[in-house]
Amino acid sequence: MNNRGDVLTQPNILMIKGWEKVEEHAKNEIILNSQIVNCESETLLYLEGQEDVSIYIVIKGNAILSKFSETGEEKILYIFGEGELINELSLDGLKTSNSTRALRDTILLNIKAPDLLKLMVVYPQLNLLVIKSLAKKVRR
Repeated sequence: MNNRGDVLTQPNILMIKGWEKVEEHAKNEIILNSQIVNCESETLLYLEGQEDVSIYIVIKGNAILSKFSETGEEKILYIFGEGELINELSLDGLKTSNSTRALRDTILLNIKAPDLLKLMVVYPQLNLLVIKSLAKKVRR
């Protein structure tokens, strides 16, 4: 894991693709309430059925959302890119309904659902990001 101060002050963290309309103060609050996660290729973020899984924001790289059949075959449902939210469904506090892993070397911000919910009350533009993220996945 990199030094938090070095990585989180880089302009690319504050200029996340798709987050242009989020005010700087909200981005800084997310940074303060999150941890940076450096994942090597194929790093598992969470498995289907887990509880209390964080929400991730892709800073760099990609991740794969998938579901496994009863025979163990993986079906890829979605590929996450820069700026996208991973596991925002955990805002409801229920178990995960899928699995996610890093596709290649990936940098993520990890924030707990209760922390993001508190920020969503203060910064309404975060609500729009979550709604758009959910809608995009539903359309797929």
